[in-house]
Amino acid sequence: MDVLQMKASELDIRLQVVSPLNEKLLNGSKLSMEGDHQLSNAALAVALCRCWAERQKDEKHVTMFDEAISMGHLPEPYIKGLVNARFLGRAQHVQDPEVQGLSFFLDGAHSPESMEACGKWFCSAMRKLYQMKGIQPEVSAMGKNEPVIHASCDSSALVQNMEQSSKRVLLFNCMPQRDPSLLLPPLINLCDINGLPFHHAMFVPGLSSYVKVNVDLPVASKAKTVENDTDLSWQYSVQRVWDSFTPATTEVEIQKKATEWYELHSCVIPSLPAALDLLRQYCREHSSLKLQVLVTGSLHLVGDVLRLLKR
Repeated sequence: MDVLQMKASELDIRLQVVSPLNEKLLNGSKLSMEGDHQLSNAALAVALCRCWAERQKDEKHVTMFDEAISMGHLPEPYIKGLVNARFLGRAQHVQDPEVQGLSFFLDGAHSPESMEACGKWFCSAMRKLYQMKGIQPEVSAMGKNEPVIHASCDSSALVQNMEQSSKRVLLFNCMPQRDPSLLLPPLINLCDINGLPFHHAMFVPGLSSYVKVNVDLPVASKAKTVENDTDLSWQYSVQRVWDSFTPATTEVEIQKKATEWYELHSCVIPSLPAALDLLRQYCREHSSLKLQVLVTGSLHLVGDVLRLLKR
């Protein structure tokens, strides 16, 4: 922000800093995309559109906007746009098309800040599942005003039953240019604080990666898909970072000599299709259990999962 303010001053440009969108301006509607951070994104989109209309000297548009705001809401075209906006792979919930009880929560977060936003969204989604089971969690503030779940004594049996009937799985990969020691802690800490730690973590290579853009090629040919080789050294490195935050669990697993992935707190799976097959097989063999799988760390990974799910 300091740099933006300095540059705006040097260039004699007005710097407008927007606050998160007041939901009352939606006139009873709700944003299509989940997550509190989307209120900030929506506010920025609104400000950009209003600014563009002003720069284009579109007096009719500016008048429409100002009249609607004076009545306490956004213009209807703005509301329609925010309600219908879609961003695949960002705070997206998808049920597996083949197996009941398997659901995917996808967010292409790949920075510490976006991983924190992803964690908040995932915990919120899990709270909704608890509430659907009849649990009314008590939410309080702790640390940086993070939401914390405390189930009441009356619902402790329901909480235990929910924990026994569902498991949270992290499906993760990040680009080698990223630092997993910076990406994983915000997510781990948020889920732990909320009493929603992951039961298992899977580390997988992606199916595809973005190679380069060749300006001489047609647009459709610019993104090249390449198959990953069998080198899993990066995935094992990321797993070691994960295990460093959960050493006690790892020691227990060594004592148990666990062999199946669902007996391990973390594991490396050689391919994404193999990971999907294991998750589906587990749900088929444990029909009373539900798996909630958070897919994050890379938009490449999220896109590959959506493609495998035919979404």
